[in-house]
Amino acid sequence: MGSTNRALLILTAIVLISRIFFLDAGYGSEEDAWGVGLTAKHMAQSGTYEASRLPGHPVQEYFYAAIINNVSIYILNGITAIFSLVACLYFYLILEKLKFKHSFIGALTLAFTPIIYMHSTDCMDYVWALGFIMMSYYWLIHDRFIIAGILLAFAVGCRITSAVFFIPYVLQLYLYKKALWNNLCKLSLPLLLLSCLFYFPVYHKYGPGFFHYYDQFPYPSFSKVIFKETIGIWGTIGYFGLLFFLLIVLINVIRNKTYKVFINGLSKVWFLIIVLYTALYFMLPQKSAYFIPVIPFVILLAAQYLNKISFYVFSCSILVSSYFLGINLGDKTRGAEPSRLNINMVMSGQIVHLDFLHGPVIDDYLKRKSRMDFTDEIIKKAALINVKSVIISGWWLNPVLNQLVPLNKWNKINFVYCIREEEMHDFIKHGYSIYYLPEMDSINDIRYKICTTKSLAKPLF
Repeated sequence: MGSTNRALLILTAIVLISRIFFLDAGYGSEEDAWGVGLTAKHMAQSGTYEASRLPGHPVQEYFYAAIINNVSIYILNGITAIFSLVACLYFYLILEKLKFKHSFIGALTLAFTPIIYMHSTDCMDYVWALGFIMMSYYWLIHDRFIIAGILLAFAVGCRITSAVFFIPYVLQLYLYKKALWNNLCKLSLPLLLLSCLFYFPVYHKYGPGFFHYYDQFPYPSFSKVIFKETIGIWGTIGYFGLLFFLLIVLINVIRNKTYKVFINGLSKVWFLIIVLYTALYFMLPQKSAYFIPVIPFVILLAAQYLNKISFYVFSCSILVSSYFLGINLGDKTRGAEPSRLNINMVMSGQIVHLDFLHGPVIDDYLKRKSRMDFTDEIIKKAALINVKSVIISGWWLNPVLNQLVPLNKWNKINFVYCIREEEMHDFIKHGYSIYYLPEMDSINDIRYKICTTKSLAKPLF
C-alpha cells in the first residue's frame, strides 16, 4: 500500500506540473472548444440549456455554465487537467489490479500520449469522458457494477459515444461472471436512467433530432484519414513505437503459429473496444481525438504482450513523441510558428512543417496562441467597417463571438459560420456588404456545393 500511495503521489506531481504551463492559451485549438465557452456563457445568462454542438455534452456544459462567470479560462482548462490526472491515476490502479509489472510507466504513457496531453489543457470534453471511463472500468473489474454503471453514465453525459463501452462491458460480464443477468441489471439500470436524465434537457430543446450529428464537410481524403488515426494520435516518434509493438506481436504470432494465444481473457474485451471505436471513427473521420478512449486499452495490450525492454521502448517512444518531431500546418493564422530546425512538406495539398524541435504538444500550444492573436486581428479589422455587413467566419466564429465586446457598432455586423447563395443575394439586395475570412470562401463553397462565394463576397484581409 505504501508503494502504491507513493507512486500515485509522484504521478500526481508529474501530470499536474506537465500541464500547468499550457493552460493559458484560450479555450483550445479546436473551434468546438471555444463553442463550449460561448455556450456556457449563454446558459449562465439565460438559465436554460443550450448545446455547444449536437448531440450535446450536458455534464460538461452544465458544469461550466455554473462556474463560467466566476473563474478564468486558466481554471476552466485546469479542470480538464484534473480529469487527465484522474484518468492517469485510475489507469495505474487498473494496471495494479490486473497485476501488470510496469504500472507506473504504463500510467505515464497514457498521460503523455500526445493527443491526450494536448486535450488535457483545453475545454474539450474528450478527457472528461476518459476520466469517467477509467473510473468506471476500475470499478467494473472490482465487481462494483452499480458504481461502474453510474460512472459510465457520466462519461456518456460528457460524450454520448461513451455508451459504446456498454457492449465490451457486457462481454466482460459474460466471460467472467456466473450471475450474468443480475450483474447486467446492476450495470445497465443506473447507466440507462442517468444517461436519459443527462440528455433530457437536450431532447426537450432539440427533440429526437438531437441524436443526429450533421457533418458539414465532405469525407476527408484517404491520407488525412490515415494521418489522423496514426501520427495524429501518437505523434511521429510514438507512431513508430506503435509499429514496433505490432511487429513484435506479429513475430510472436508467426512463431506460435496461432492467434489464439493473443486473443484470450480480457484481451477480447480490449480488442472489441478498439474495433468498435475504429468503426465509429471511419463513419466520421474528422478528429484524432475520437480515439482517446481506445488509448488505455492499446497500452494494456502492449503491457500484456511485450516483455519489459520492449514495453519500455514502446512507452518511451510515446513520451518523447509529445515534445519532438511534430507535424504542423504551415499557415500563419491556424498553424504554429515552427522552430529553426524544420522541413517543409506537402500533404493533401497543404504545406506542413516537420519540426525537429517542437512536438505536437508544443505545436498545439503555439497554435492556440496564434489563433488568439488572429482573432484579435479579425475584431480590429471588423471594427473599421462602418456599413451593414455580413462576415463569413467559419471556424473563426466561436473565437470571435467569445472575444466581442458589446458595442453598438457590432449591431451592423453579422458574423455567420457559412451562408447560402440565396441568402447572400438577399443580403446584398438589402444593402449589406459580404466579407469572408481567409479560406472561408472555399469552405463556404464546399459546405453548400456552390462556386459563387468569391464573386458575391470580398476578403476581409
